[in-house]
Amino acid sequence: MINITHLQTRHAERGNAKKLEPYLAKAHVYAPEFAALTEEGALAEETRWRERLSTGGSVAAFEKETRSRFSHLSPDQAEYALAEWVLCFKHKVPVWYLERMSTFQAGRVYELDGKVNSELEQGLQALEKGEIDRFLDFERKSLEYEAKRDKLRDREVGQNLQRAEQQIRMRYSELAAKDPIDFIFGMGKFHKPEKYTSVSMTPVDLAGASRTIVERLDEGLWNERPFDELKILALGYGVLELTKRGVWAFKESQIREMDFETLSREIKRQVRT
Repeated sequence: MINITHLQTRHAERGNAKKLEPYLAKAHVYAPEFAALTEEGALAEETRWRERLSTGGSVAAFEKETRSRFSHLSPDQAEYALAEWVLCFKHKVPVWYLERMSTFQAGRVYELDGKVNSELEQGLQALEKGEIDRFLDFERKSLEYEAKRDKLRDREVGQNLQRAEQQIRMRYSELAAKDPIDFIFGMGKFHKPEKYTSVSMTPVDLAGASRTIVERLDEGLWNERPFDELKILALGYGVLELTKRGVWAFKESQIREMDFETLSREIKRQVRT
């Protein structure tokens, strides 16, 4: 028997990672989220982690040696990832990944990810010129590619949940006779792996209510709302992205108070000045 818990998380900031600790402290196995990992890559990562756990050492030393591993991430994502792995080390939790794709499948995910980013970049270029309709056309396409990408990943996770118990018992001899196995996996809140599996699991919402414009946009997409209902959030997201890049100087609190027409006027005023 296996007890599966799906921790629905936000992969940003140390505080969000700390919410994992009560579950990691009791888990026999954990599956961190790792997009488009291949079967070969999963086996290598699992072996590396098992070897690292066997060498021991202090939590402080582990944190210091591991910090640079996440330098490619944004600061808030790096905070989360570091804290997540420190907790795994602290509680000596082995890992078994739920994305174990073929090379072809992984390539397809990366291809779609590239299209997501390409459409977004073209849209932002249009938005910077005040071309709101063109931005929305590009953003719609970007979100469509994003949905296709996430569907591939969710299906992969769902299919691997089907074989998780058998594979974990084979992979970790110390768990071969464990009954039940407590297996937890962390995945962004707006994923639907349960659609692609018949195994039962317990979802735990660690993310909480959607607050930011990006979170509300993601939630709308997760709930499959029509794009036209999400235009104001999509436009707000684009404005925030250009603000991050120093093009404009909007505050999120300002954007959230505007309707679509007001925000559109403000954008055109920014372009003229």
